[in-house]
Amino acid sequence: MEGLLLVVVLGATVLVGTAIGQRYSVAPPVLLITFGALLALIPALSDVRLPSDVVLLLFLPPILYWESLNTSLREIRSNLRVIILSAVVLVIVVTVLVQGLTLPAVVRWSGQTGDEAREEETRLARIRASEEALRALPDVATRFGAPDEVVARIREDYEGHLEQLRAEGPDHGVQAWQDQVDRRVRLEVLDHKRRAVTRMRDDREIDDIVLRDLQASMDIEEVRLLGPAPTD
Repeated sequence: MEGLLLVVVLGATVLVGTAIGQRYSVAPPVLLITFGALLALIPALSDVRLPSDVVLLLFLPPILYWESLNTSLREIRSNLRVIILSAVVLVIVVTVLVQGLTLPAVVRWSGQTGDEAREEETRLARIRASEEALRALPDVATRFGAPDEVVARIREDYEGHLEQLRAEGPDHGVQAWQDQVDRRVRLEVLDHKRRAVTRMRDDREIDDIVLRDLQASMDIEEVRLLGPAPTD
């Protein structure tokens, strides 16, 4: 019931504002904005939330229909240049000047980061994670009883990755492209390895158990190669 009452009140406001505007030669939108501001001061209407669908379905069509009936084609032709300038050129100029000048400040104020800042944050996070992994490696290796050769190989991989992250600079884009090509080549070669062991199983040179063991090791290698994609 309250919703229906609100619709009736707003509809009556639109009709009254339009009639007064035509009677006293005042632009109806100006009166409607004024009446809307006055309605907002009423305590009972201060917390009202009107869905946009209601406005589009109930209020906007009658206003547009009424304006279409009262619009003079002769006036449109005589003011066509001003209308085009206001509707096209002025909109473009205001958008470029206002939005173009204020958008960077708004982005900085909202705390949003650009692509370069995000790439730097990603690089620092990977460095910190790799350093933490290297610090935890001795304890983890001791807990699992890993041989020294395994620990050395893992340490070498992490240290190489860490050195690469620290060395990234202006040529990061080129290095990222090279890493991507390297990854694709390795994945393609790995696919050939899969096909080779599958053919060996089909030719009965190895049994299914050996095939599953080989596929499991290649799955691990594929997961490692498909890790986080380098930032462009």
